[in-house]
Amino acid sequence: GEKIIVSRNEAEIDRKDTVARLFRQKKLLLVLDIDHTMLHATDDDRAPAMAAAKGLSHCLHSFKLPSSAYYHTPDKLHYVMLRPGLIAWLEDLATMYELYIYTAGTRIYAEAVAAVFDPDQRLFGSRIITRTDVPELGKVKRLERFFPVDNSMVLAVDDRSDVWT
Repeated sequence: GEKIIVSRNEAEIDRKDTVARLFRQKKLLLVLDIDHTMLHATDDDRAPAMAAAKGLSHCLHSFKLPSSAYYHTPDKLHYVMLRPGLIAWLEDLATMYELYIYTAGTRIYAEAVAAVFDPDQRLFGSRIITRTDVPELGKVKRLERFFPVDNSMVLAVDDRSDVWT
């Protein structure tokens, strides 16, 4: 991800452009959390055996994260299980909404997980916001910080309401 710093004037111009573009496309913004909303994730080595025991091995995806300040064991496998019907649901939503990921997870993690359900970036593109981008995001999520449009144009889906202000 890239870091962008904009002035208030630039933000207002971007807001107007975004609103105009969304009206032309007849879309709203849909902001989705990752963990416990779209999928379940773990780095527990027992995940493959548990999935197999329930006949769900075909639903379990795995990936390794590169070493970083957050992840010191790059060879550790991480596992995700998507909610049933997630990809078809996202494809349907993409016709009505501009999709965003907004997570308290790190950028490295969010990009790796997004690659599981959006490998060609057709659905989300690079529209991922993480705590790596905004350190205080681990505590609170604020729509107006990243979506400078009227709040009536934004819908957020998250498993936790207590992190939103």
